[in-house]
Amino acid sequence: MTQVRNFLPPPLFLIAATITVALSQAPWPQPQLSGETTAPGTSQDPDVTDQDQPAVTFPLSVAEDLSERIAQAKGRPLFSETRRPPAKADEDEPAPQPIAEEIEAIQMEPVAHPEPPEVIFNGFLRSNGKTAGLVRIPDTGIETWISAGDTVGDWHVAELSSTAIVLQLGEIQHVVELSR
Repeated sequence: MTQVRNFLPPPLFLIAATITVALSQAPWPQPQLSGETTAPGTSQDPDVTDQDQPAVTFPLSVAEDLSERIAQAKGRPLFSETRRPPAKADEDEPAPQPIAEEIEAIQMEPVAHPEPPEVIFNGFLRSNGKTAGLVRIPDTGIETWISAGDTVGDWHVAELSSTAIVLQLGEIQHVVELSR
């Protein structure tokens, strides 16, 4: 039984095919393109009633005007050497500014950045969702635990991960990687 069901078309396909065949056999009213309107009841097709008659008519003046416009457009070449953009309306344009002949070089003093603190990142510890880093300051030999938000000298601990500590002073960042 299942093998036979595989060869039967689905019901929606049968319905769609039936509707398509029915619509292709139905007579469709044609719109009038001659420019003349027909009086009600004077249709050329005896099967079409006044209610089926389309109300769309095209006057000849519109068709003639359209053909004139097309002829004018074809008469003007699109890629012509003499073709120019249309002139702008009277707009007050600012006078062009003179171009500087010479630009003077300004010597800037290098900005002195404070040196980041000398620290060695020895390890980290994660507890209760917080990470702390063990750092050693070589000048004093002190080891201490720091976490994000703490300060080392003037520098702020911006980030602390298992591989590095990011120290920040204003816009300047200094990365201290885990020593192995």
